[in-house]
Amino acid sequence: MTSVLPSRPGLRSVSPLPSSTVLLLADRAGRLEVLMVRRSRSAVFGGMFVFPGGVVDPVDLSPLAEEVLVGVEAGGTGWRAAGLRETAEEVGVYLTDRPIDPPPTPLRGEEIYRWVASRRARFDARRLRYLSNWVTPHEAPQRFDARFYLARVEGDEALTLAEGELTEAVWVGPRQALDRLRRGEWEMILPTERTLEYLADFSKTQEAWESVQEAGEVTPVLPRIVIRRGRPEALLPGEPGYEEAG
Repeated sequence: MTSVLPSRPGLRSVSPLPSSTVLLLADRAGRLEVLMVRRSRSAVFGGMFVFPGGVVDPVDLSPLAEEVLVGVEAGGTGWRAAGLRETAEEVGVYLTDRPIDPPPTPLRGEEIYRWVASRRARFDARRLRYLSNWVTPHEAPQRFDARFYLARVEGDEALTLAEGELTEAVWVGPRQALDRLRRGEWEMILPTERTLEYLADFSKTQEAWESVQEAGEVTPVLPRIVIRRGRPEALLPGEPGYEEAG
């Protein structure tokens, strides 16, 4: 079932950590599929199916990242750099301006940027399109300001999972993933579920890609938590009771 992070009544809200999530899309067997990964039980969102991603690290804001990144203005690395690095770090897919050989062993953090530079390539931020921005509710013990990006790939890339962070990766149609969620076979957080619902309207990656304006404005989505029948429930902007929950 969908997970709602537990509330912490009476406790001060923590600041959300900037983070990036990348939806790798591919046309496989004549239909759009997205790469989903399962977090290890010891990781954040343990045991749940999510998209590759993670927090913006200091290295993503460094001169090294700016040097190895193409397609963004100077000083504008941050979220996009983190998305590109995390995709390489977590599943071994390098979204670069030209094809490069994967490293012989999995790399992390600064090593990833240095590997790309050593191949005389650069991470290509133009391969990302900014889809949505989800901010974890104030009541949650751990909060993220997460930007979700689309990226198109061939879908036959060799995957190398981050040891200790992920337990499996699967290419799946959005509707199939939602069916698994609703049958109780998979667990997800709300932003993942809603993103899959958005993707379910498209049959090809080109359609999904073109649905996102390259420089369009994105409004952050901040769910609010209410207690109903003794259990926390997330409300989204525009839903009944959302304004009162604030």
